[in-house]
Amino acid sequence: MSYSVPFALINGRLLDPSSGLDQTGGILIDQGLITEVGSHINIKYCERQKIPFQDCQGHCIAPGLIDMRMQIRVSGATLTESLSSTLQAAAAGGVTSMVCLPNTRPILDHAEVVSYLRHAANQEKKTKLYCYGSMTQNLAGQQLSEMGYLQQAGAIGFTDGLKAVDNPKVFWKALSYAKTFKSLILQYAEDQRLAEGTLATHSYLSTKMGLPSVPACAETMQIERDLHLVALTQSPYHSFPITTKTAARIISQAKQHQLPVSCSTSPAYFCLNEQAIQGYQTLAKLSPPLREESDRLAVIEGLKNGIIDCITSDHSPQDDDSKKTTFVQSSAGAAGLETFFPLSLQLYHQHGMGLLALLKCLTSNPADILGLPQGRLQIGRPADMVVFDVAKAYAINIHAFHGQAKNSPFHHFPVKGKILQTYVDGRQIYNNF
Repeated sequence: MSYSVPFALINGRLLDPSSGLDQTGGILIDQGLITEVGSHINIKYCERQKIPFQDCQGHCIAPGLIDMRMQIRVSGATLTESLSSTLQAAAAGGVTSMVCLPNTRPILDHAEVVSYLRHAANQEKKTKLYCYGSMTQNLAGQQLSEMGYLQQAGAIGFTDGLKAVDNPKVFWKALSYAKTFKSLILQYAEDQRLAEGTLATHSYLSTKMGLPSVPACAETMQIERDLHLVALTQSPYHSFPITTKTAARIISQAKQHQLPVSCSTSPAYFCLNEQAIQGYQTLAKLSPPLREESDRLAVIEGLKNGIIDCITSDHSPQDDDSKKTTFVQSSAGAAGLETFFPLSLQLYHQHGMGLLALLKCLTSNPADILGLPQGRLQIGRPADMVVFDVAKAYAINIHAFHGQAKNSPFHHFPVKGKILQTYVDGRQIYNNF
């Protein structure tokens, strides 16, 4: 399908969580935008108008996934994953927009670096890549970065990525400055001092395995401190990733008090619990660590009742050598872009979450939080879409990943749901129909 020629997707189940749309029909795309949506877009319409079409054979058509937390390896880490490889993985995973953390090499704390990365990604003409700017210079947590210049260069929010800003005065300033130019502050939900040097969540299992551990309260302590400053500044704040029942309760209370708070989690924290590290399984070594079963169930409940707003891939590619070593020496993280969607569908297939409610966590909610126009099947919106088979059953196979990184604890994990096609601005960037 060409970007410049009008075409249609027909005979699909249209799913738009922003409007509640769930009906059979089609979508007309022209010049990269959605121009018509509805049951009247069918084969007779296309033949009458002489418009080429794709028959979706009853499969689902939904907005493309928006992933608001992932890591990208650029210069200095090409053995792990290249930019092109990351974008291929995203397309195969149904991700049409994604936002990378600023812990690239070099760090995204200068406007020139943000501009370069966005330009390089745009040249690939695949998944749209956005960036968070570093909240503090060199991610050191001491001096604020040039947030205004970073925003002008394209940064759509500010965070120090994999570590929270520990200094409360610095964090207060960051919230205050971000509010002046209507930007978003995102904070890693873990107290650094409690988490330093730890490898697992604090529990009977970590004690039995002899692993230094971090208590779950490290997450809640960080969020509780941040919320005092959010209440003071009323500046938009996003906490990620939520992995514990207590954190979900605190976020719920903050929302009840009308604070401008949102949060997200990742599939690992509702599909797995700490038992996955049994036998010192390095592929299940994540940061923050996998939690106890009661926390996993609380995360599922938080997604179902809307306390947790979004699901992110938490894509963290690592090379083989960094995982094929001892648990202590191995790197934390997993490749997540290609397992993101089928694992999220577990909430629909196994836990009774409505399909539209689930898609909301993957499309319109992150779009609203980030201020992006995509994430909806509506006239005038970017034609960023996925076609998927909601019932296709299979087992995840890391050797079939399109991305370079294969580190995942979900090899052989049974799932239902498969991406068939991915479109960005009306361009087909992935086809497995």
